[in-house]
Amino acid sequence: MKVISVLHIDDDVDLLYIARHFLELGGRIKVDVVSSAMEGLEYLKRRKFDVIVSDYEMPDMTGIDLLKKLKTRGDTTPFIIFTGRRDEVSIEAIRCGADFCMQKGGSPRTQFGDLRDLIGLAVHMRRLMTA
Repeated sequence: MKVISVLHIDDDVDLLYIARHFLELGGRIKVDVVSSAMEGLEYLKRRKFDVIVSDYEMPDMTGIDLLKKLKTRGDTTPFIIFTGRRDEVSIEAIRCGADFCMQKGGSPRTQFGDLRDLIGLAVHMRRLMTA
């Protein structure tokens, strides 16, 4: 099975490294991390990923603003908003083209296990749509 490449963008650096640890358990996912949306945009100019996971609330721009910028570039990479915010963000995220929106919280093992499942589902759905 092909390893899934993920770009995870969040201004909480501690969360990024915890997330990478849990998401990479089992070897099916490889995670690159960046701590700002602007850094993520630059990173994406040099490299493609199977999935992008982004926080919503960041200092330089929101995850939804990042998603909109990527869509205007023609980027169709599956995009997951991973946020501490509630429903209003989820509705806006999906309306703007996010594949999924997941709320942060709970035990790290459960939270990142659920995120790992969403990442796998996003990749599977994209492969079905492009097959």
